[in-house]
Amino acid sequence: MGLVGKIKPDALVNLAELSILSFKNNSIHVNLMEFSYNPKLKNFFLSGNRFDGEIPSSLLELNFLESLQLQENNLAGSIPGFNQSSLREFKVSYNNLSGKIPHTGILQSIGLSSFVGNQDLCGAPTPTACSSLNDSSDPPNSNKKNPFFSSTLGGGKCYCSCRTFDFFSLFTTRNIRISTNQIKRKELCPSS
Repeated sequence: MGLVGKIKPDALVNLAELSILSFKNNSIHVNLMEFSYNPKLKNFFLSGNRFDGEIPSSLLELNFLESLQLQENNLAGSIPGFNQSSLREFKVSYNNLSGKIPHTGILQSIGLSSFVGNQDLCGAPTPTACSSLNDSSDPPNSNKKNPFFSSTLGGGKCYCSCRTFDFFSLFTTRNIRISTNQIKRKELCPSS
């Protein structure tokens, strides 16, 4: 689609039946919207954009959430404590997230590849321990090298641990679609 620009913060408010939202691989730059008015949202594909701000806590209210793909954006702040039993796919790699990964059953069962590229995340499942014993939410020292993966282009160095990574899941296809019964491109992006 090649969407460029911003989405109005209230663009999805009247879409109570919205179950799939996909804006993958566009150039949308805005804070993520609130999703309290979209209780049936199950599949959320916003990877490969320029979304910024924090991951909204309203996503914790989505009891049927199955897939949350926010990788390759500019999101910052901490990861909310996702623990929906329906959540099967969770990807926040390559953002600017920080702090301790919440110790919920769902987030602890997600593989490391879903979190890579966020230098200031710490705690399981990352190999980076949180630095402070008194406040485990402090981000790790950003000067430390990650022992599980580092590389230097031009220098020819590449170090990988014995841990298996699902590199295929780090890259998304360029299929772009909006799958809802209620929205049209013009309603979401009035400037197009």
